[in-house]
Amino acid sequence: MQWVKRWVRDLIQIIRQFVEENMVKIKYTTIYKIIIYMIFFLNLGFLNIKSDYAGGIAKLSGSVAILLFIVYLFQPRKVRISKWIVVYIMSFCVEIIFQILRGGIIESLSSTYAMAYFSILYVFPLNEICKDSKNSNFFKSTLTLGVIAEFFRIFVWYIYNFLHINIAPGFFRLGLDWVRNGHVRMQTTFLDSFIFFILIYLAVEAWNNINIKRLLLYLGLGIVYLFYAYFVYAARTVFLMYIFGAVLIIILNRSKNIRKSITSIALLCIIFFIFYNMPFVQEILSSMLNDGGTTIRTNGMALYGDLYKSTSILNGLGLNSDIINFGIVMNGVHITTYSLSDLRIIGDLYRFGIIGFTICIYIYIYICVKILVGLRKSYVNTVVVALLLFFIIGASLYERIYIMQLPLLVTMAENYDLYFTSKNGVEEFKKSYKYSNF
Repeated sequence: MQWVKRWVRDLIQIIRQFVEENMVKIKYTTIYKIIIYMIFFLNLGFLNIKSDYAGGIAKLSGSVAILLFIVYLFQPRKVRISKWIVVYIMSFCVEIIFQILRGGIIESLSSTYAMAYFSILYVFPLNEICKDSKNSNFFKSTLTLGVIAEFFRIFVWYIYNFLHINIAPGFFRLGLDWVRNGHVRMQTTFLDSFIFFILIYLAVEAWNNINIKRLLLYLGLGIVYLFYAYFVYAARTVFLMYIFGAVLIIILNRSKNIRKSITSIALLCIIFFIFYNMPFVQEILSSMLNDGGTTIRTNGMALYGDLYKSTSILNGLGLNSDIINFGIVMNGVHITTYSLSDLRIIGDLYRFGIIGFTICIYIYIYICVKILVGLRKSYVNTVVVALLLFFIIGASLYERIYIMQLPLLVTMAENYDLYFTSKNGVEEFKKSYKYSNF
């Protein structure tokens, strides 16, 4: 048995030496950054002009994350990362492996986004990038890429709905019957909420520093994202959460007493969350907006709840349970389709069960702790706070649309005090601004 251990140790040493000798001229962070940019580019749908490649890109994203993690393990002189983040990531990966095995390897791996859950492993290379001062333009490049994608998608949506020219069929993957307000909708991207809140932060900081040119630039881009949420994606909850998050960022960044402001906002959030999710409120909203979306969501919650109780409360419905077709079939199409993503954070409970859900919400608890620690020092990362509320109230961080934002949010939580903080004084803006401006 000893010879096996020695053989494994020697093999690891050989691999480490090979990697170090062949990467001496190229920094690890440079390689990480280039590959992650490519993954972001693919997930933003630039290649979906001819067809929908979302499933293949999701699998590729998860596979590349695993490969980068292996490279990271052999990287010398790693920067520090919280042991609690490491425990969270490893626990989540174990949960995903369990769910894959539980659902059948072939069936689970062939599902649209099962492998994409391993994208959480991007946290390790992202952490290296964020803490390398020579990569301070990472967020700038990411925002630029996301904004280009947003304008392109708006253009595609406009010429399809108003000129009836479809130049990118892959963008309308949910079907031409996915209509609201008389127009065929288009899916959001994983970066939309992330970029919108950063733009609002930058606009407020430009306002604080009386930089009208940059204020108008960031405010204008923020309005573009609001337009996309309301008209192109046509998701009222997302739009309302954008407004709510923007107001929160403005209040915190303009406040002279951050602790009192965030305490008041926290109470308002709790009241809003409880009130918004009451069944009678959902029914009123549905009748006011004259669509059946809220009714379908309410019925879907009851249906999924019954399935969850009859399947496994501890382990949930599994990774292949995102969509349930129900009702009479006409011309091969189901009358009603229920989706777990419509249930937001409750959908995570139904998908993963109590055990997996406990792991999922850990990152929210971790961020809350970071916020409280920051408040003791009179600063708060307003972008992280806005994203936290967005994913608790308005969307699920673990659904297929936003799964690629998961490593970004975890990385920002790990580097909570480095970016987008609100603190009295111009110096803090200058510190954050160099990482984020266009």
